[in-house]
Amino acid sequence: MNNILLIFAACLSGCASGVVTIERPIPANMLTECPQSLPMAADGKAGTILRTSVARTAIYQDCKNTHNALVKFLNAP
Repeated sequence: MNNILLIFAACLSGCASGVVTIERPIPANMLTECPQSLPMAADGKAGTILRTSVARTAIYQDCKNTHNALVKFLNAP
């Protein structure tokens, strides 16, 4: 999962060809950072691992959706 966060950070740090001026306020829900830590399985049981995996996937999807909404907002005319 750390690799995904590293790739995400690398994408955000890309080169820009100029200065971007934002004339409208960005909604606060689009300015939240992704969680720095993710849930870990408490034990090695299959059910626990499955629930933890589902929770981690939900956190990733939420962060991805927020990022995509911000990109669409910034690219809107």
